[in-house]
Amino acid sequence: MGLSSDDVLLHRLIAERGELLEGLGLLVLPAAPDAELAADHVRRAPRIHYVYYKSPSDYLALTRPLSTELRVILELLSVARSKCPQCKLFASLASDRVSKLESFLRSLAGRVDGYEVDLGLMFHLYGRRRGFEAFAVDLLEELVHRADRPVVAKLSPSVPMSDDFVRLIVETGVSAIIFSPHIIYSVGRELFRVHSPLLSRVFSYAWAQLAAGLSLPTAYISDIPPDELGELDPSRAYDVILYDTALIPRISRIPPGSGSPPPLRWASADEGVYPVVSAEEEDCAKSCPREAFEKAAPGWKGHLFAISSRCDLCGLCLSVCRTARLAQILAPE
Repeated sequence: MGLSSDDVLLHRLIAERGELLEGLGLLVLPAAPDAELAADHVRRAPRIHYVYYKSPSDYLALTRPLSTELRVILELLSVARSKCPQCKLFASLASDRVSKLESFLRSLAGRVDGYEVDLGLMFHLYGRRRGFEAFAVDLLEELVHRADRPVVAKLSPSVPMSDDFVRLIVETGVSAIIFSPHIIYSVGRELFRVHSPLLSRVFSYAWAQLAAGLSLPTAYISDIPPDELGELDPSRAYDVILYDTALIPRISRIPPGSGSPPPLRWASADEGVYPVVSAEEEDCAKSCPREAFEKAAPGWKGHLFAISSRCDLCGLCLSVCRTARLAQILAPE
């Protein structure tokens, strides 16, 4: 059991919520954007949005890939190493050029136990052009040759997958394959990753036979909570099960029936701007995994305001609380 690189929320709470590490043996940190992509993707903006939430096994969530810069990834690796000495730590990689990936390898060398190559994310960075399969195979062969640790490939529905393509990936020398049910789509330059227990179950069935026939270890990213996976669940056909949004209910009390329409873009927020929620939704404010909301600040009677020292603008409350909005408290002159 492990924590998937598709997570944008739980990794950042490892230092504060030690219970997140219970039972985990593998942590795969998110992919960081290169310097060229950072201008578009690393900014102060929400990282998660619930379109609807009915229960831990019935929801639709969107997350923002490439939202964590390399500096933060290195900090998370240091914390995870001290908090979870038994865990294997992998870094996720995604880029459209081998030279950029080699730069990441140099920055991460000696700090991780392995590398994950996110082919679904790379397909979008590559421009979704024809010839991606050949590009991906050549890139994996080069990384396997150059990396100081094992390399695993991550496949998702965003990749034009076929049995022949998977066979070629195995022949590159990768150590394992991770299957992710998370569709990635883009609106302009904005990237969105889809998390859904329904899709998770569908793709676990669709790929189970393929995974069983491989000579390599396999993993599957499940959006269904561990305590709701039956003994005959198709996810158990894989050697390892990874989680991300499926674990959020462990640390967040999301109100059933909440959610809001999917955004067309991840709205940026200026420094000093934080969520505010009507006091009528005090129970909804408890959905914050950092418990950031406190009683009203001066001039905000009847509202709860997120404390700046606790809130990291993950965006969860903005999608599940009906009255949530961004605001700034100005100190009187």
